Parts: sequence; structure tokens; C-alpha cells
Amino acid sequence: PPREAKILADPIRMKYSTLTTKAVPTPQHPLLLELAYTPLFKMHSSPSRIDVIGNTLALQWPNGEESFIEAPLLRTQSPSAENKGETDIFGQVSGGQVKTEYPNIKIIKVSTIGNYAIRILFSDGHSTGIYSWEYLQKLASLSHNS
Repeated sequence: PPREAKILADPIRMKYSTLTTKAVPTPQHPLLLELAYTPLFKMHSSPSRIDVIGNTLALQWPNGEESFIEAPLLRTQSPSAENKGETDIFGQVSGGQVKTEYPNIKIIKVSTIGNYAIRILFSDGHSTGIYSWEYLQKLASLSHNS
């Protein structure tokens, strides 16, 4: 006769991962299932060290790699709505600044945001951009290639 099995899934994990099941029956438990959660996105490791050296943000990653990003690039590429604009539900971007160069900008302060990002206070008062570890790694590769 068919038997029913209830799967109680963790709603928090389900929001950020997929649940896969695999039948692994045994004589004692013919309906035994193996559950596995697979993350929907890759979490980036936080830097082991963050410093400001002169006008450069220096990041040391857990694997020993180092990234150096100049303040003008960080300010120009700020991921803030103030800088980039905001996209509405129809894909239209409104707002954002026209200025694209900040040659004399300075980093005043760096604050961590949880375990996923930093916020930078610049000398022009801008501080609304939240730079994720992934975004900083992308900016570092831009800085390295230019």
C-alpha cells in the first residue's frame, strides 16, 4: 500500500537555496529520503583585513590575495541610488548623478555592514553606497586592468 511522507523544510533556507530529495530506502525505512540544500548564490568571503592606505582601499582576502582600489574609482562606481539612479518596476531609471570623475576625492571612513559589505564616507559627504565583497572584487579587477 502507498505510504505518505511529510517533508518539513526550513523556510529560511528555502528562500536562499533549493531543496533536492533523493530516495535512499533501507529495509528498516523503505521511504527514507535524503534532503540537501543547495545555495542559490555564492557567498563571498569577507576580507580578513581592511585598511585605507593614503587614498587607496586595501583589502586582504582569506586566501592571501590582496586588492587595492583607488578612492576616485570607488566614488565613481558607488552602487548607491544617489549615484546610479533607481530602477522602477518598468525598468526605467530615474535620478542618479551626472558627474563621472572625482579626481580629488578622499576616503574619510570605512564601516562594515554586517558580514557582507562596507560603507565608505567620502570627502564630498557621499556615504550611501553599500559595497558588497563581490562588488569590491569586481572593482579591484577593473582597477588592476586599467
